[in-house]
Amino acid sequence: MIPRLLILTTILFYLGCAEAPTCQTNSEQNTPKGNAGCWLSQDNKLLMVQQSNELFSFPGGMAGFNESAKCTAHRETWEEAGINVVVGDLKHQFDNGFYLFECFADNLTLATNDSTEVKKVVLIEPEAIPTEQWRYPKQRLMSIDWLQEGSN
Repeated sequence: MIPRLLILTTILFYLGCAEAPTCQTNSEQNTPKGNAGCWLSQDNKLLMVQQSNELFSFPGGMAGFNESAKCTAHRETWEEAGINVVVGDLKHQFDNGFYLFECFADNLTLATNDSTEVKKVVLIEPEAIPTEQWRYPKQRLMSIDWLQEGSN
C-alpha cells in the first residue's frame, strides 16, 4: 500500500503546487474558481512574460482542481515569473472567463520557474511591446488605459 503522504505530494506536484509559496490574497471570500493571472504594475511598467512562442502576456494560466481564481493567479505568477505576489482585487474578467487580478510584490526578481513555457520575464511599458507581439492584443490598450487612470 502506498503511503497517503506520498500520494498527496505526487498530486500536489502535478498540480503545480509543490514548490509554490502559500497563496496570499487580500480576501478569499466569494472568490470564484477558474483560470486567472496577475496584473502587476510598477513605475508605469507591467510585469510580463514572453512565452516560448515569442508572444507576451500577463503571468497566468489554468486553475488546478478546486483552486480559487486568486490562488491560480498567485501560483501561476510564481511558476511563470518566479515572484511571490499578494493577489488583490479583480481587475477584469474577460469574455472567455479568465480572471485578471491586480497583484502586488515587494521583490521583483524577474526570473522564471518555468523555462519550458516562458522565455523571459520583463518589467516593461506596454507601449514598448508592439500589438502583434501580445498574446491577447486587446490587453495592450486596456493596460495603457489602466496605467493612465492610476497616474491621475
